[in-house]
Amino acid sequence: MSGRLRGGNDFHVKYRGKSQCPTFSGRPTRVELHSAWDACLVEELAGDVDPKEFARQLLGDITSFKDRPEVQGGGDTPWLAWGDDSHALANRVAFDSSQQNEDLEDDYIKGKGDALNVVRQQLLVAGIRLAFLLDQNFQ
Repeated sequence: MSGRLRGGNDFHVKYRGKSQCPTFSGRPTRVELHSAWDACLVEELAGDVDPKEFARQLLGDITSFKDRPEVQGGGDTPWLAWGDDSHALANRVAFDSSQQNEDLEDDYIKGKGDALNVVRQQLLVAGIRLAFLLDQNFQ
């Protein structure tokens, strides 16, 4: 199964010339397209800020998930629609024209790929949707 079909696992790339990048846990992870998005980009976006402060910065002035567009649609199973949205975004942005063994640099990260801003937005969306699901299930 190709790396594309496995969500970017086994889709080998480098991140700013490196084959490993750090994680919040402090342990390096091998760079594949999936880990570039889950670790390398998140670490670059967070900088030296601790995870709790980083979450506060992402949240900004949002105080509730209620009436947020991120939780609208999908009827009784919104998570299925959210999955479709994520799949389309992965194809349009993460994979775009990426090639195996490519070096992800500024053009992908901050330029036309705009990966850092996509990561920022998707982390916020994930938090809002998680709050919605927790409220729906545990009130």
